Amino acid sequence: MRDLHDLPFPLDADDPGLPAIVAGLHKAGHDQAAAALERSLETPWDARAIAAAFDTMAAWSVRHGQPVIVNEFGVLAYHAPRPSRLAWLAAVRAAAEQRCIGWTHWDFQVGFGLMDPATGMPD
Repeated sequence: MRDLHDLPFPLDADDPGLPAIVAGLHKAGHDQAAAALERSLETPWDARAIAAAFDTMAAWSVRHGQPVIVNEFGVLAYHAPRPSRLAWLAAVRAAAEQRCIGWTHWDFQVGFGLMDPATGMPD
C-alpha cells in the first residue's frame, strides 16, 4: 500500500484517469500495488461505499444496543491530493454523524493532520 499515493477521491474502475495511474505503478515496478488498486475498485471509492460501511456499523449498534465510535481515521496529507483528502474526510464525517456514530480523527497537525500547511489554519 505504501506505493499508492496521489489517488483521487472519489474513484471507480471507470475513471478515465485510472489507466494512467495503473500504468505509472507498473512502470515504477509496483505491480502488486497496481493489482491491489484494481481489485479494490471492484467497489467504487465513493460516498455511497462509505455510507454502506456505516450502515453496517449502525445496524450492529442497534442490534446489540451498544454505541459505536470510529477512532483514528484519516488520510496521510502527503500521500493524497488535498481536495481528495478533504472530500474523503467530509464523506466519512457525514456518514458517521448521519447515523449517530462517534468519530475521532487520527491527529491534529502531523502526517494525518487537519492543518493546511500553506495557511497554518485547520482544513
